[in-house]
Amino acid sequence: MKNNKQSIYINMSLGTIGILLIALAAIGHLAKVNDYNGSLMISLGVILTIVYINYLEKKAGINKILIWVRSGVYMVLFFSLSYFLYF
Repeated sequence: MKNNKQSIYINMSLGTIGILLIALAAIGHLAKVNDYNGSLMISLGVILTIVYINYLEKKAGINKILIWVRSGVYMVLFFSLSYFLYF
């Protein structure tokens, strides 16, 4: 049982890192290209992917507090890294 929980937490961390890298790449692309339609689609795609991952984490039985902590860490990392990398 404990091994299963550790596996879920590792996969949750890897998923968060993956989404963070995709979002940072999208911000980097948006900083270089001034395409309104493309930027709207990229932003909407990242947001919908994050919403879907949150849904899957709730279905997997992960505690709501842990989901909120992961979301907070994700937002802090995203905004700080995007600021230092692209602005």
